[in-house]
Amino acid sequence: IKWVKRYVELEHYHRNRQFRKTNLGNALHCWLKRQQKIHQTGMLNPVRAAMLQKYGVLDGVRQKVVPRHRLEDDPNWLQKYEQLELYYKAKLAKKKTKMDSALSSWLKKQRRNYRAGTMGPLQQEKLQKLGALESQKKKVAIPTETPTQRAQWMKMFDQLLQYCKIHGHCDVPRRCPENQALAWWVNNQRQRYLRMH
Repeated sequence: IKWVKRYVELEHYHRNRQFRKTNLGNALHCWLKRQQKIHQTGMLNPVRAAMLQKYGVLDGVRQKVVPRHRLEDDPNWLQKYEQLELYYKAKLAKKKTKMDSALSSWLKKQRRNYRAGTMGPLQQEKLQKLGALESQKKKVAIPTETPTQRAQWMKMFDQLLQYCKIHGHCDVPRRCPENQALAWWVNNQRQRYLRMH
């Protein structure tokens, strides 16, 4: 989500001003430099690279000849992958197995790298074959609602729309006394959304 947010800032900047690197905001400037470094190591997702190249961000940035994360150069990664493969095979065979904490931490890191677009293509292919990159969050059953609950939800939603029209955003501050109920409701909706996705 952060990547998309920064990219939208770049689009906005490019649309509203002539593209001059010296006038970029500090956060956007740092983000662009980081993207260039990731590209230089050969680890930038090709789709993201194409999106950035649209604005000339990667002009003059050369990739190193040898990618940093080649599988044959990383025996630790291969060892963890083999452990994960054994875990998934045992799980498919309906054997009661529990993933150890080191392997679990390693897998979380791989999922973060995948979401950030910094995972090598061979690593990504191997983990996708196992089905290890899919989110393991539990799906929460959506409770059935009564007509009264539905009416209350619509009332709060209408209040949020009014707030958004006045303030130009939906980030209702929790400390503001006149909007405490609305702030609580918005936070509750966000939490429910996170549990379901």
